[in-house]
This record gives sequence, structure tokens and C-alpha cells, in this order.
Amino acid sequence: MEGSREIFYGNTSRSECPGLWFNCYLLKKMQRVTVQLNISPERFQAYYEGVVEHVVATASDGRTVKFPARVLRPFLSYQGVQGTFEITCDANMKFQSIRRTDLPPSQ
Repeated sequence: MEGSREIFYGNTSRSECPGLWFNCYLLKKMQRVTVQLNISPERFQAYYEGVVEHVVATASDGRTVKFPARVLRPFLSYQGVQGTFEITCDANMKFQSIRRTDLPPSQ
């Protein structure tokens, strides 16, 4: 998208859900949201090049969420960013943390 600074994941686009954009500032009733991501390394490279600042994804409850791409850096591998993640916002609806929830338990 020309002039966009967001990575769109899945089938989500602005034209598909105009006016339904949520981010941590707007998740007033919910402080946690779960997203499943499969972002290729080539697509995530746009963050490192300064082309994008945010990831837009569909949450497990169907809402569209937007969050800073920088929070995914610890999860980047040679395969990109893959997995199920829980994003937590504080009482002021500001981003607090992200954790991968689909890892096997440590032994």
C-alpha cells in the first residue's frame, strides 16, 4: 500500500473493515488479545527498513488489532514471526507485553 506504515496480516485490509480498527488504546473492555501470526522474514524486513511501524492482524475473537511491530523482534527467526501470541495492555490501554502461547512446556 502506498504510504502505509503497517504490515497487514491475513485477509485484513482497510477496505474490508472501515471504521473497525482497534488498537491497545481502544481495547477498553479487554486487556488481553490473542493473535496467530505467520509473517515471512521478507515481509518483516519492512520494519527494519523503516517502511512499517505496526502489525495489523485479526484476533482470535474476530476483531482487528494493531500493535507496534517492534514488539515482535524477540520472536523473529530465520522463518519470520510465527505462532500464537497474547498481547496485554495496562489499565490505560497502553501496550504492556507480548508472549508466545503455543510453545511446548519446558521440561
